Amino acid sequence: GKQTGAVTRWVDRGTQGVSFVLNAALFNIVPILLEVGIVCGVVTYSCGPTYMGVTLATVAAYSGYTIGVTQWRTQFRRQMNTLSNQASGFLVAVSYTHLTLPTKRIV
Repeated sequence: GKQTGAVTRWVDRGTQGVSFVLNAALFNIVPILLEVGIVCGVVTYSCGPTYMGVTLATVAAYSGYTIGVTQWRTQFRRQMNTLSNQASGFLVAVSYTHLTLPTKRIV
């Protein structure tokens, strides 16, 4: 069958994905890394390298937990996207078939 609707959804999701990654890198990841670096410098200067190590370990543990939960949730998002693509492709195929079938007029 025709996959016009599904392809359109794939392209749209791809564009949104690239936009999300660029925005996340520019407005979230870079500032967070800068902030963690400044905090580690201040903590090292004020309290010593032991506290800086504890600070980095805490941030690393939290980051690891967050990444793990995000990867676990991603499986559900992928299933939802697959079902959405199938539904969209079906609807476009039905619409296309409806528009291209000749209709009989009974006079």
